[in-house]
Parts: sequence; structure tokens; C-alpha cells
Amino acid sequence: MGDADAGPFAGRVLVLDDDDQVREMLCVALEVVGFETVEVDSAYDAYRRLLSGAPLDALVIDLTEAEYHGLDVLHYVRAHADLQHLPVVFLATQSDTDLKWRAHVNGADAFFAKPLSMRDLQSTIGALVSVGRPTALRR
Repeated sequence: MGDADAGPFAGRVLVLDDDDQVREMLCVALEVVGFETVEVDSAYDAYRRLLSGAPLDALVIDLTEAEYHGLDVLHYVRAHADLQHLPVVFLATQSDTDLKWRAHVNGADAFFAKPLSMRDLQSTIGALVSVGRPTALRR
């Protein structure tokens, strides 16, 4: 997607969401604060993009497909040395404490339940991209 008029380049974010409208809303929210976004709507497309080696600065996962859950993508990212540096923000449709715990245990850097504040999402991703993942969270 990408928006050249959004201001200074803040980084490139892969947005994985299986809902077209939500994915578009997330991308627009990130683009207005200077991020370039890459949209994918399936785990398969996310894996292809992650394996391509093209630079990414963060990953947003909001995936509830029956076949590939967002936790599978998160686990994949954390299992690969070349991707472990990548900050991951996990989104869910509800504030499920078990899912939040599993996301953090599997390496999510942030977790948001919907409805979420776009300002909080923007600032969290901005901080993760500028500072990077805390060393203690790297495997």
C-alpha cells in the first residue's frame, strides 16, 4: 500500500489480517504516521513475505483463520534467527487472558484487544521500531 504524503518514513510494517476492512483501517492508521505498510490476508502470504528477505521493521498479526492461527505465525517468526529481531504486535477480537498470555509466552512484544485505540497502536509500533525489541525478549 504505502502513502508518500504521510511524512517522514518511520519504517515498513507487515500487516496480517484476514478481514479486508480491518486490515485497510490498520494500514491507514500506520501510514498517517509515516509507516509504509505491506498487506497480507493469510498466513501463507505472510510466510512468503517473511521468507522473501525484503526488509521489515515490525509485524502486526490479527488472524483468526481456522487453518492457521496468528499464534502459529508468531511462533514461526520467533523460531527463525533472521526474524527474531522483528517486533510483533498481536491483535485479538477480545481480551482473552489465556490468548494474551500465550501471545506473550510465544514472543509477542505487545497485545491489543479490540476495539483498540489507533493512537496506542501507532505509538507502540513507533516505539518498538525506533528502540527495537528488548534484549531480554530475544531468543
